[in-house]
This record gives sequence, structure tokens and C-alpha cells, in this order.
Amino acid sequence: MPSAWPLPACCLSRKSSSAKYAEPATEQLNDCGSMRWRTNNRFAAPMVVRMPVGFFKCGDPWHSQTNEVAFIHSPGWKVASPSNAEGLLRTSLRGNDPVIFLEHRAMLDHAWARRPWPGEDYAIPFGKAKFVAEGNDVTIVTWGGMVDRCQEAAEGFSVDVIDLRTLVPWDREAVLNSVTRTHRCLIVHEDLQTAGFGGEIVPHDQMRLAIA
Repeated sequence: MPSAWPLPACCLSRKSSSAKYAEPATEQLNDCGSMRWRTNNRFAAPMVVRMPVGFFKCGDPWHSQTNEVAFIHSPGWKVASPSNAEGLLRTSLRGNDPVIFLEHRAMLDHAWARRPWPGEDYAIPFGKAKFVAEGNDVTIVTWGGMVDRCQEAAEGFSVDVIDLRTLVPWDREAVLNSVTRTHRCLIVHEDLQTAGFGGEIVPHDQMRLAIA
């Protein structure tokens, strides 16, 4: 038996015009992730669903939501929310896992989201954060469209600014190692005030630091 049965044989990439508009396909999306999870990866599900998220310039309640936690809570899915799509998108397309790829609307227009072409072999692994600034006084954990704002706000200060890049999985060790050194942590993300992904990071760090 092959290690992973492909369903389908080729990778499917689909882009929704807004994360909000993915809700009518909730059952199908959940089933795709569950297929990968419940078979312990024996069935492949090479699907990448790209979704624009976040507020940019102008927008209504339907187009401005992030709602990343809805997909994080679905088993079997990987979730990416990078400040730059290059590298992670290639990894997503080449893998056998279903991926929710959240693209902040600001990335479509702002110069900070553009990068030189790195070549066809450039790929970034999931679960590997990036330090976009380094310092000793405080740790800022962020992702997506907030990375540039945090980097700009940190100028002139001794600050670790960590771009998580992926939320499932997320780089726990990078965050913990930084907070262990700075003893302060600020989590910056764009979401509703209640039950955001920042609430996942805080208790993890508190528990690990308390045990240590």
C-alpha cells in the first residue's frame, strides 16, 4: 500500500475572493481536512485554498474579516498566514496536505510585500518562524499584514519581532526561546476581540515558562 493515496492525483489550487465567501463550502472543506487527519496521513489531500483576508483601504464586514481561527480549529488542515507568499506557497503546492493560505489584502498593493524572484527551488517549511527584527527588551509575535506595522513600530528599540508565517503548525520553540530571553511578550494580530489565535500562544508560553 502506498504511504499516501492521492485524492486527487494532482494538486488543486483554488482562490476565494474573500474568506467570508468560503463559508458556503464549510462542509466540503472540513471533510477534506478530516480525510487527511482520520486516515493518519494515509490518504493525501493535495489542496491549496487561497483566501484574501483583513482590512485594507476600505471594506465592509464581509470583505474585511480574518476569521483564521475557524480554519485552525478544523483538524487536518495546515494554515499559512505569511507576510510574503513566496516560498510558503510553493511548499503548499508541492505537499500532500490540504492548506488554507491566508493572504492579507495589503500584500496585494504594498511595496513591503514584494520580493525579488528567489528561483524555482526556493521553499519555506511550515512551522518555521522568521525574526524580522532582533533585540533584548520585548518579544513581538505577529503574522500576516501586521508584520510590517510591527517592524516599523519597533524601529529604534531593542525588540524581537517574530513573523510566525504559519499558524498550523506554529513555531513554539522560536517564541518560547525569545520570551525566555526578553521576559516580555506582545502578540499583535488582526482579528475579532474574542477568541483570537493570540489566546493560543499566551497560555502555551505561560505553561512552558512556569514548568521551566
